[in-house]
Amino acid sequence: MLKEILAGLKTLTLGSGRTATGERRRLVRLKCRYAVTCEVEKAAFRAVVVDMGVQGLRLETPERLKRGQVAHVTYSTPHAAFAVDSVRCVVSWVRRNGQGQLEAGLRYEDQEENLEKSWVKVILREMGFDAASIFQRRKARRVVAMLTVQLRRPGGAVMNARVLNLGVGGALLQIADPLDRGQTLLMDLGPVKGLPVLPVSAEVLTCRYEPRSESWFCGVRFRNLSDRQLDLLSRYLIHLLKDSSA
Repeated sequence: MLKEILAGLKTLTLGSGRTATGERRRLVRLKCRYAVTCEVEKAAFRAVVVDMGVQGLRLETPERLKRGQVAHVTYSTPHAAFAVDSVRCVVSWVRRNGQGQLEAGLRYEDQEENLEKSWVKVILREMGFDAASIFQRRKARRVVAMLTVQLRRPGGAVMNARVLNLGVGGALLQIADPLDRGQTLLMDLGPVKGLPVLPVSAEVLTCRYEPRSESWFCGVRFRNLSDRQLDLLSRYLIHLLKDSSA
């Protein structure tokens, strides 16, 4: 399943629209290419998911859909990684793109229980969209034990740490000394093979002592990522996922 997901990944991007700074991360979209079957009013046809986020997805479709229509979007191949292969959505908009291809924006309108078990959540979680999984070691989707990071409090000394897992919204760090919740950090992640250092600003959300490693595990949330930072972050994530599946 992971190899199939990797084959469809393209990059991350910030969606358009105005929103509060704290909600800006909800606009992050995963540019991708996944073949699906779309069923609308008992008619089924093939389509392609070209981007996804926490609230909905965008399809390239051969059929003109109508705003407000209910569509069931089914992943091309059933897989043991997800129990639900079809997600109920509602059409929000329809238009032609620059190449003349019909596109439709769909929002998820399924029961939360179904979404949690669906192919949509599997793909988004692999890229770290599930905020809870970023900060809980047991739910971490990626363990990146060799990714180093330098931390700086504004006006403070440089501290060395290790990234244990990395996602769209933040990271779980292993560090020798505790950090205060709410503290702002300047972080230099990496570098990773062939990729430059990724500088980001982050806020400390959690910090707990781990007796077995005699160190502190701190969950941090990235702040105000620019398009350039998000693009480099997506390259980090895709590279690390490929390494973990090799």
